[in-house]
Amino acid sequence: APSRGNFGVGVTSGPVLVDGDYPDAVPSPFGELQLKWNMNPSWYLTMNGGFGTLKTKEPYEANYFDMDLSVGYRLLPFDKYTPFFRTGIGFITEIGKGQRYSTATVFPKLASEAGFEFLPHPKLGITLSAGNAITFGDGFDGIEQGRFWDMYWQGRIGIMYYFSSGKKSKVSPSK
Repeated sequence: APSRGNFGVGVTSGPVLVDGDYPDAVPSPFGELQLKWNMNPSWYLTMNGGFGTLKTKEPYEANYFDMDLSVGYRLLPFDKYTPFFRTGIGFITEIGKGQRYSTATVFPKLASEAGFEFLPHPKLGITLSAGNAITFGDGFDGIEQGRFWDMYWQGRIGIMYYFSSGKKSKVSPSK
């Protein structure tokens, strides 16, 4: 039996830092909604969607919406503390007062994340993680120069509520 319910809903938030063609990135806030489907105790699928701001000291600032679908893995699925990682594909798009910077409407991206989850209760997960997303193109910030595509980094703290699967939890209370 899985240690968490088959389905979870959560929110995450934290700082985001752009790594593009403008220098002097400034940490800015972001937030996202997560939907999680547990395929078995270790493997899961996650859909994330959120809003944030990518910013540098001067002159770049863009509000964005992004979404991705990822596959993840929990290293110690039956313990209260478990490292996890996930990777997936999605998109990012600039939103707000017209597209001031982006050279395209939507940029595909590759997303990854690694962190830890703590279960104070079998239905409640608290996460702390770091992630990276790289766009498939160098024009998100409106400048196409250099050898590398635009990307952004995120620090996350989150909370996930797992809906009961009808099976008794196997999360070890002593670990």
